[in-house]
Amino acid sequence: LLLLASLGWGVTRPDLGWQLVLKISVFFMVLAAADFVTTMYANSQNLRNTFSLWPVAILVIVLKGTLLVWILKALCVVMRDLRERQQFDRLLLFQRLRNILILCLMASACLLGLGLVNVAQGISVSWRFQWIFSDAVPDIFSLTMHLSMMYLWSPNKY
Repeated sequence: LLLLASLGWGVTRPDLGWQLVLKISVFFMVLAAADFVTTMYANSQNLRNTFSLWPVAILVIVLKGTLLVWILKALCVVMRDLRERQQFDRLLLFQRLRNILILCLMASACLLGLGLVNVAQGISVSWRFQWIFSDAVPDIFSLTMHLSMMYLWSPNKY
């Protein structure tokens, strides 16, 4: 949803074209499959072959990083187009979305550092808080982005 909004669908572009929709669909299918494999294998009790998990985990990291760059580049292009068309109300909307995204990314980076400190403390301490970094934090950031988009795109009197 964030990628579609960042591409300007429904705001600056009436449609995305079938080639872009196909590219987005394939990208998300590969990401979902790799993320599923990583999550299921990491949560299994059989951790003898953790080395074989690394290529898939690296793929997930690369795909998520690519998605983030894609979103930020698309936001920049849409904001440039809106500035050229002098549609400043819509431009403000996308600037706010970009600022919220950057704020979530900075908070995520800080929490990633805390997660690494938590893991370094050893298994006897870290298991109690592991769910915060693996489950709660990504869900909270996803919820924040979706609520922000709902608020920004909600109908208003202007």
